[in-house]
Amino acid sequence: MDELGQPSVQDAVWEHNMNRQQPRYAPFRLSEPKAHITEAAVLASFKACGWEGAHDGDKCRRDFWIAQDGIQYWVEVKDETAQGNTPNLCLEFGQGRPLQPSGLSACEAQIWVNVFEKDCAIFRARPMISFVRAKVADGVYKEHTGGDNNNRYVLVPRAAVLMHPWFQICDLADIGHSSIFLRL
Repeated sequence: MDELGQPSVQDAVWEHNMNRQQPRYAPFRLSEPKAHITEAAVLASFKACGWEGAHDGDKCRRDFWIAQDGIQYWVEVKDETAQGNTPNLCLEFGQGRPLQPSGLSACEAQIWVNVFEKDCAIFRARPMISFVRAKVADGVYKEHTGGDNNNRYVLVPRAAVLMHPWFQICDLADIGHSSIFLRL
């Protein structure tokens, strides 16, 4: 509440988030970068599903770790909410001139989560890398270059990977119950 007894912006955000059906996000300060809010929401969702987890401070190679039943995974989160509900995953593999590894090719995370407007894509990194490299080599997918860092990326239709056991689309609130963990 402010000095006049009116709800503050943070109170309004808290109230809005607490009243949402799915997914449910924890309250965050509006001054936090949006990517940190998304990462924190994904980590909070894993914790709500019974996982342990925390940020480890090495944001260059992964966002945080999660663990359950003595097994630990590194997780990378990509905020794609600005893209709406695009049917594609935009997977970065390199950047700059000369080309340097980045994105999937440089990250230590075993699990990737792309957060979209209405759902999330969760997948295992190594099988996705193998899948994309094979499709690029076969000429099915094309590498693109763009962005402020001369990023090299591939657009992968989500529908093209839905049938793989290492990929799943789900609500953020259910991400910790994803079937990809049954097959790791």
